[in-house]
Amino acid sequence: MKKVKLLLLLITLTSTGVLAQQRIAAHITTESRDTPQRNNELPRINTADRNKIIKPYKGQTIYNINKKTYETFNGSKWYESKHFLGEEFGGGVIYSLRDNGQHGSIISKADLHCAIQWNNGVDKVIGTLQEGNESGAKKTELIVAAQSGDNPNGIFAAKLCADYTVKQNGQNYSDWHLPSQLEFYRIHEGKNYINGLTDNYWTSNESSQGNSVVINSAFTYSFIIGDIVSHSRSELKPVRAIRFF
Repeated sequence: MKKVKLLLLLITLTSTGVLAQQRIAAHITTESRDTPQRNNELPRINTADRNKIIKPYKGQTIYNINKKTYETFNGSKWYESKHFLGEEFGGGVIYSLRDNGQHGSIISKADLHCAIQWNNGVDKVIGTLQEGNESGAKKTELIVAAQSGDNPNGIFAAKLCADYTVKQNGQNYSDWHLPSQLEFYRIHEGKNYINGLTDNYWTSNESSQGNSVVINSAFTYSFIIGDIVSHSRSELKPVRAIRFF
C-alpha cells in the first residue's frame, strides 16, 4: 500500500511540474501579435524559456536575461537586436528595423494635426511624383520650398512635419518629414506597434494620372484599404511625421 501511495505521489508531482512548465510556455507563446511591445512590457526571460516558445512570430522581441540583450525573431531564428519594434526611441516609436536592429524608422507618437490641408492656399505642380526608398524627406523639402510663399502665415501638412521637434533625454530630434506613398506601405506593415492611427493620412505625393500631376489633389494613405486615395489638397486630413536612425 505504501508503494502505491508513493507511486501516486510521484505521478502527481510529475504531472504538476509538467503542467507548470506548460503554463510557463503558454504564457510566453500567447503574447498577442496585435499588442505593441513597449520598453517596459517586453518578456524578461532566459534562453531556456525563449526556446520553449513554440511558434514565435516575425518581429517578436524578448529581453534575454542570460545575455543581457534584446533578441528578435526574424522569421527563422533569434538574433541579438540593439532596438525592437514598438520601442519608444528617438522622439517617437520604432515601426521598422533593418541591419539587425541597428537602424530603422520612427514615427511620431501621435498625429501632429488631425485635420489640416495639404496645400498652402494655392494649387500648383511641385514635382513629387518620383519614388525612392526614402523619398519622403526630399518631397517634404520640395513642398515646403514651393508653397511657403503662397501664404506667409500658412500651416500645411509638409511644413508641420518639417518644423516638428521633439526633445527626449536631453536631445532634440528635428529631422522629421511627411511620409511618401512607399513609406506608408512600410508604416502599414508596422501599424500594430503604433498607437492612435486613424485613416486617410496625407502623403507627400501629388496625385497623378499616368505621368502627369493632378494639380488640385494629392494622395492620402488609407489603413482600411491598405493603399493610396486621391483627395483635394484643400481637404482637412490627419498628419503623422517620420524620421530615420
